[in-house]
Amino acid sequence: MSFKYQAQKVGDAHYVLPRCGTMKVEAHAFISEPLFEASEEQLWRQLASGASYDGVTGAYLMPDCHPGFGIPTGCVLITDKTLIQAGSGYDISCGVLYLKVNLSANSVRSWDKRERWVQEVEKRISTGKNSFVPNMRPSFNSRQV
Repeated sequence: MSFKYQAQKVGDAHYVLPRCGTMKVEAHAFISEPLFEASEEQLWRQLASGASYDGVTGAYLMPDCHPGFGIPTGCVLITDKTLIQAGSGYDISCGVLYLKVNLSANSVRSWDKRERWVQEVEKRISTGKNSFVPNMRPSFNSRQV
């Protein structure tokens, strides 16, 4: 069964894969028509698989999606008390980290201040091969920048 060709175009750059098989939710893809045409069946199979996980309440593909490990890279799964890391692209460090900081646009307006802020973050967060920061707990204070 082709999951890709079960997806229905519902708007400009918006496709919906209806619930089928073991999927707990329908899956939404926010991709252009050329990206849809170029997408691989494996991507859609992984999306359907991710939409079948216990606790999933939403499944979404972003324009940067491509086949990943388990679920597509560039896939967002909304869950109930479950963390699913595979959609972040952890294999090549293109992952996403969310953190709350007390920064305003003015505090990082200059290139030098932004660069110092990024350097301080990178001291505390691993960002790829051989960048493990042992025994480091994130404790960044934005006022230090």
